[in-house]
Amino acid sequence: MAADYAPGDYVAYAHVGACRVVGVGDVTAEGETFAALSLAPLVYPGAIVRVPVAKLTGARLRVVSATDAEAMAERWEPPRPKWGPTPFDVQRARRIASRRALNTA
Repeated sequence: MAADYAPGDYVAYAHVGACRVVGVGDVTAEGETFAALSLAPLVYPGAIVRVPVAKLTGARLRVVSATDAEAMAERWEPPRPKWGPTPFDVQRARRIASRRALNTA
């Protein structure tokens, strides 16, 4: 399955958008070593995403052209939070929530 992706290819990955394939390498996590496909997201310069080769069938990767990848990167927006917008001042939001909890009790 990793043979389907050559270094320099562009892929669309559901979680981070358009990526350039860096290559396949060994990764050690929690004491286990496994092969992983390394991807460089176009919208996060300097970041590397590693997808285990054993999980490539369910990873929802598809090969795209370089022009399509660039167009996807220009239009890409980060995913929205599942439960609404994240408050900018987390400490203030926690204070408000604790006051509301005290008032309802």
